[in-house]
Amino acid sequence: MLARFLNFDPRIRWTLNYTTAPMTDGPVQMRVGDSNNAGSFSSDYVGGNYRWPDGTYEPRSFAELPPPRRGMPMPLRELYELRERIFQDHVNYQQGLMYFLANDPRVPERLQERVNRFGLDPREFQETGYWPHQLYVREGRRMVSECVMTQANCESRRTANDSIGLASYPMDSHFCQRVVVEEEGENTVRNEGGFGHPCPRPYPVSYRSIVPKREESANLLVPVCLSASHVAYGSIRMEPVFMILGQSAGTAAATAIDEGVALQDVSYDTLRRRLLEDGQVLEYDRPSHSGVAPDDLEGVVLDDSEAEFTGSWQASTASKKFVGSGYRHDGKTGNGKAIARFSTKLPKTGRYQVRFGYTPNANRASNVRVEVHHAGGSQTFTVNQRLIPPEDGLFLPLGVFEFQAGTPAVVSVSNRDADGYVVVDAVQWMPVTR
Repeated sequence: MLARFLNFDPRIRWTLNYTTAPMTDGPVQMRVGDSNNAGSFSSDYVGGNYRWPDGTYEPRSFAELPPPRRGMPMPLRELYELRERIFQDHVNYQQGLMYFLANDPRVPERLQERVNRFGLDPREFQETGYWPHQLYVREGRRMVSECVMTQANCESRRTANDSIGLASYPMDSHFCQRVVVEEEGENTVRNEGGFGHPCPRPYPVSYRSIVPKREESANLLVPVCLSASHVAYGSIRMEPVFMILGQSAGTAAATAIDEGVALQDVSYDTLRRRLLEDGQVLEYDRPSHSGVAPDDLEGVVLDDSEAEFTGSWQASTASKKFVGSGYRHDGKTGNGKAIARFSTKLPKTGRYQVRFGYTPNANRASNVRVEVHHAGGSQTFTVNQRLIPPEDGLFLPLGVFEFQAGTPAVVSVSNRDADGYVVVDAVQWMPVTR
């Protein structure tokens, strides 16, 4: 499959930079040795990890989820032996991947030459043949308690009222499996389960999510394998958050001892007071972002959160002024594969001024291709995103065009041959009455 992937289209330029733009940068995008989840086919051994947590996983449909597995169905000795085989499978996959890329004649010559310059660092992991001595295991067994942290918490649509610290990293997941699907009469391979989605603001993690159900244990705290869905855990699982939760867990343990009660009966008011006295941050009281709400703007405004994206785009809030909760950039790839499409149906037929929203900076591209599709056809513009947009520093007017009600009004943005970062924030259609 990798050989076909590398050769299916001779027009592809394997630029071999560290990005995640599919079909542009190949299966090994090194950055000081880091090829972590880089691109559509990478050093990630997709599907090789399923049985690591407790040895019981069997492939099945997820149309209906099974109940949580409890206890240890496999003796620990057998589980550790299984994990050693899984570890060796990962070593074999990665060594085989590098050998294939370095030696197989189907690999494009430029990529083969690059991989043949790779090598293991003789200063690292000397006792284990210069390979890391353990796998990175992000997520395995997780507790199911009275409170399960979910995507709703990460998106601040649900807020825990017993906060013991804040998390804020984007929800993300590596590919979970590869599937074959039929598209337009052709069988094609698709990666499934990978996503990255920003959190609009830091959010509280619940005390109940680190404490088991009362009937299961009264003296256990779980600040790492806490009660969370797969999506929420992708955000919470950062080391700073683990340190925050570890501090709060220690304070809760001391409070339970002082009060002579089970952990489920610890007074949250007492715990909260002690955490605040120790400098723990339990609420985010600053504005969720410095963005302008789309509903506060005139005309029809489509934020980047409502656009359709092809290729690799990364969410950001680094700029001081933007629309909504953030904006997207293409990672400075300039490969033509990153396309953002803003499409809406305008309420009335008539003339509208189309405005393109972006955040300016000296590192932006000066030649961003923006195409406006209107009733009379389409028109392409070249936008210099190093310049401040004239409309409130948010929008650049592109022109006045005729649009039909009920027919999609579309603005598309491409990073083809861009000489810097391509940024998309929003598109505004302003009705013109004269």
